[in-house]
Amino acid sequence: MVRHHETVIESLLDDGAVVPMRFGSIFSTDDGLRAMLEESASSFTEMLDRVRGRHEWGVRINADRQTLVRQLAPAASGASGGGDYLRRRKAEMSADAEISTEAARIARDLHAELAEHAERSVVLQPRIPAPETLVTTSYLVPVARQAEFLACAGELGERHPGISVEVTGPWPAYSFIGADVGGPRP
Repeated sequence: MVRHHETVIESLLDDGAVVPMRFGSIFSTDDGLRAMLEESASSFTEMLDRVRGRHEWGVRINADRQTLVRQLAPAASGASGGGDYLRRRKAEMSADAEISTEAARIARDLHAELAEHAERSVVLQPRIPAPETLVTTSYLVPVARQAEFLACAGELGERHPGISVEVTGPWPAYSFIGADVGGPRP
């Protein structure tokens, strides 16, 4: 049922603005549903206006720690002796300690660049955090700017070895609007 609900919402996305409703909103009568729609008409109109012509795009920025360590402590060329090995290992251990700081900086920079192509953006808390994930974000992007946004996301992933930019969407604007339809209705 949840998947069917999501399929219906997503199928409406191409036809116009969509205010995603929470699954499981129940009205005991058709009159209760009509009353909610009448009472909330101006609120729904405002929400529809805020998302009309826009889609949500999700982005997850991941890091391959080993690749980042190698970038911060490149292997010495022509290193063949034990001393060279120890110096390289020391540099790798030092670089590993810097990874979190560098990864956070990269994530902030990438998020800022993507946000330039969106009307709104939000950093999300993932339901199940993954150690390789630097940041999970959503962007409200006008349909007319989607190609520009997607090109930017692709270019950012290519520009930073060890960083991957995963884009999902387009989605209804779940992260930017929500309709509370709870409460008793006559």
